[in-house]
Parts: sequence; C-alpha cells; structure tokens
Amino acid sequence: MPSSTRSGQKSIREQGNDAFKSGEWEKAINLYTEALDADYIPHRVDKEHLSALYSNRAAAYVKRCNYYLGQFGSSP
Repeated sequence: MPSSTRSGQKSIREQGNDAFKSGEWEKAINLYTEALDADYIPHRVDKEHLSALYSNRAAAYVKRCNYYLGQFGSSP
C-alpha cells in the first residue's frame, strides 16, 4: 500500500481517536469504519493498523452501550 494512502488512513484513525476522546461515539465509529473500508486491500494489509481500527470501533460501540456490535463488530 502506498505510504500516502496509509498515512491518510492513519489520519482518519487519529480523527476517530479524537472523536472517541471527546465522547463523540457515533462520529468515532463512522471514522473508524471509513478508515477500515479504505484500508482493506487483500494481500497488502497492515494487520496491526487494522486490528487497532477494529478494536477502537468496538470500544466506541461499547461506549454507546451497543454490546452486540462491540463484540461482533470487532472483526471483519
């Protein structure tokens, strides 16, 4: 994956992290999902980056008290 694309995705992840820290759970979920959708290219995936996105999105779901998606939304 080109570094510019990946750094762009990390920027989206950082925006999601900022939204999470501010308690904007829905915005954080949307940003993490956007980064996941843009970042998934089979055979060229930064697995650590993807796992962080899935974990962060799951945590935002749990903060919204949506435990089902918190549990099952943490994987592809």
